[in-house]
Amino acid sequence: MRKVARRLDAGTMSLYHYVRTKDDLLALMDDAVMGEIVIPDGEMPEGWRERVTMIAKMSLAAWMKRPWLLDEEDQFRITDNGMRHMEQTIGALDGVDISPAMKFDIMSQVDDYLFGFAVRERKVKSINLLEADEMEEVTDFVEDNIRSGDYPHLMGMFDPDRDFEEQWLEMMEDVYDEARFDRGLARILDGVEAELKRIGAL
Repeated sequence: MRKVARRLDAGTMSLYHYVRTKDDLLALMDDAVMGEIVIPDGEMPEGWRERVTMIAKMSLAAWMKRPWLLDEEDQFRITDNGMRHMEQTIGALDGVDISPAMKFDIMSQVDDYLFGFAVRERKVKSINLLEADEMEEVTDFVEDNIRSGDYPHLMGMFDPDRDFEEQWLEMMEDVYDEARFDRGLARILDGVEAELKRIGAL
């Protein structure tokens, strides 16, 4: 609370007129983040895939703006905007003839991908922040191990007649481009759609 007060240039005790405890403050923060994920009235797309995609991309954007949320204590909180988000999440599959449990299962799978992507993206950004000599050390380590012959599958990904570092950077650019989240989400939804068609839900 003292840190918050300093950022607001206010007295610590004055904050207690608005929030009673740290948990109350965290709940307000959670509610503000969830508010960014709630799709405004009239903007929800028609198709179920389009609805799920919009919710997932808005959720990712909110998390990526605040990577520190991934370090927050694992405490479950439900807020007003959280309830609205849950309502829209389940409503995204409205019109699909499946059980409530299966709706939760599908949307939980999308959430698992979303949060896993956010964690991995943070690690990728930390790699990009390495100093040149640190990056060179990492690249040299990978190259030495691949050229040892102990990793044939990895070795097969590289042309031995070309510069290793150049190929490594090209590969990273191809894999970690801005469309990576969309590609992964589309693969998941392709699988969901195939299952829904198989059981006659679409």
